Amino acid sequence: MKAKHALYLGLIIIGAAFLLIDATVLGFIFEAAGLVLLLISALMEWAGEHQDPHP
Repeated sequence: MKAKHALYLGLIIIGAAFLLIDATVLGFIFEAAGLVLLLISALMEWAGEHQDPHP
């Protein structure tokens, strides 16, 4: 796991913690930010792996 992936998962965990203490707006903000960043990062890695090595 890369450090940035750990950071994004940390945002998701922080968001879940805020949701547990009924801080709904902060929870959803952290959850959404973590999920979007993690998805973008995963798609960029996937696209990098599937490039044609012989242009």
